[in-house]
Amino acid sequence: MGKPSIFSSGYEKRMRKRRKRIFIIVTSSIIVAAIVVVVFMGSLGIANKKIVSSENNNKKNTSSKKTSDVKVKTKKTKKSNENDVKAIVTSNFIINMPSGKQAKVIYDNTSTGKVIKSVDNSDPDLDYNINPSGSAVVLVQKSTQDIVLANADATSSNITNANYTSTTGTVFSKATVLKANPGYIWCTAPKFIDDTNIAYISQLPWLQKTNKYIWKYNTQNKTTVNTNITGQNVQINSITPKGLEIITDNSTQYLKGDGSVTK
Repeated sequence: MGKPSIFSSGYEKRMRKRRKRIFIIVTSSIIVAAIVVVVFMGSLGIANKKIVSSENNNKKNTSSKKTSDVKVKTKKTKKSNENDVKAIVTSNFIINMPSGKQAKVIYDNTSTGKVIKSVDNSDPDLDYNINPSGSAVVLVQKSTQDIVLANADATSSNITNANYTSTTGTVFSKATVLKANPGYIWCTAPKFIDDTNIAYISQLPWLQKTNKYIWKYNTQNKTTVNTNITGQNVQINSITPKGLEIITDNSTQYLKGDGSVTK
């Protein structure tokens, strides 16, 4: 649109119309630009809100998962502890000695089996020793010199050697010997060498000598043999890596289940 000549008729009227059109165009452009900016900023704000919301949701989900995992682990631990408690139950059974005296054997009933822990006994006339695995216990009544072997399943047997046969074939009974000589040591102080062998002190094979010997009893084949470990003063101690420690007249020896002896 060309600019009108100032000498033409209606010049002023045309100029007013022209200025009005320019004003409208400029104003419209400004309004459109403003609308575009507002719309763009609004879209950006919504996008940011979505991102923040998504991050918050992720954090909530992660926190919720961690809490859930902790609860699951806690439940598993609690259940495991309960199972452990249930797995071990302490109980007992009664052993009767030949004289009628009784001893209460305490054992743990575990998931793998029964394990003897101790003997509840206040009678000084009774003594006991438990084998390394806890599967058996040997009890002795000192006054009667009776030895009883008890297993963790509550079965028991009197393993006292009631008679001794000499090399000449003469049979000596425990009852007869002790009646004639109450101070004689027929059998005393039994202790396990290992799970299946027991050592004890006796004055056998001699009746008129004061020497003491270590005898060995095997719980599987039920045989009794003289180890020929001897002395005036004999003491059976505890099991060591070298074997059952035995002191005879101040000399220390170690006895194995197979009967071998080392120093």
